[in-house]
Amino acid sequence: MKTLFLDTNIILRYLLRDHEGMYHAAVNVFEQAEHGEFVLYIEPMVLAECIYVLTGPVYVRNRSDVARALAEVLLLEGIMCEDKDRLTESLTMYAEQNVDFTDAYLVCRSRDAEAGIVSFDRDFLRLGSSVHIPDVETLSYKNGEERRHPPSAKGDSI
Repeated sequence: MKTLFLDTNIILRYLLRDHEGMYHAAVNVFEQAEHGEFVLYIEPMVLAECIYVLTGPVYVRNRSDVARALAEVLLLEGIMCEDKDRLTESLTMYAEQNVDFTDAYLVCRSRDAEAGIVSFDRDFLRLGSSVHIPDVETLSYKNGEERRHPPSAKGDSI
């Protein structure tokens, strides 16, 4: 069966219904997938972008509402993704634990791989992850401000 990768803008128009023509076209795409004309494949990065857009300064949607709506999209007939259960769990964790979606997804992935996470973000500890927090050395500046830098930081910053 033919597979089509679903872009963020189709999901957004479907959920927001802020452009009637695009909304109806998006509904048609989902209905075609439901009837088996093709499979719609959703990448985790597309979900992350949906969350970023929907909870950002333009649409300002509640994270729980966004997580629920995206979980419902994942459950539609004709939708496929590699990590559907993991993504659904990540959406729940994102909504209930007040963490970034990518952090929630990383927690689920690392747990399932029986691996740890390396990060400066201590939120992973409260999520029950095995976290390696790298050592940093503290440098004092002339104005008394302290900043943390990796001991071997070299090169230009971005």
